[in-house]
Amino acid sequence: MSAMGTALVTTLRATAAVTAAAPGGVWRDVAPASQTPPFIIVSLQGAETDDEFAHHQVETEYWTVRAVTKGPSGAGAATAAAAVYTALHGAALTVTGYTAMDCSYDQAVDYLETDGETRWYHRGGIYRVTGHR
Repeated sequence: MSAMGTALVTTLRATAAVTAAAPGGVWRDVAPASQTPPFIIVSLQGAETDDEFAHHQVETEYWTVRAVTKGPSGAGAATAAAAVYTALHGAALTVTGYTAMDCSYDQAVDYLETDGETRWYHRGGIYRVTGHR
């Protein structure tokens, strides 16, 4: 995982409102099969690097951060996604080797999956994390 992704996961795991709303934890890409939802999944969506003047680079990563729950309602996922938004949108992340770190909500993620009679609700967003090197 990139340093920016590690900062996201660390921030989420250290935020009491997130851990209260998603007691199943914060995971990269997939939660363990034994994990009880709701939980948070963090996945890299894409990345880009732009050169700036004076040999500086601006690196941007896009992370899908979604709360997942199962059952007849997506309310648990919505509550956890709101806690994630509060923790990440506008957060000044600290990442070694970067300055002027910024994290902002970019787009919504909201979908339902079914597995037989089981419903899995996914709520959250794509977050843009930008840092200068």
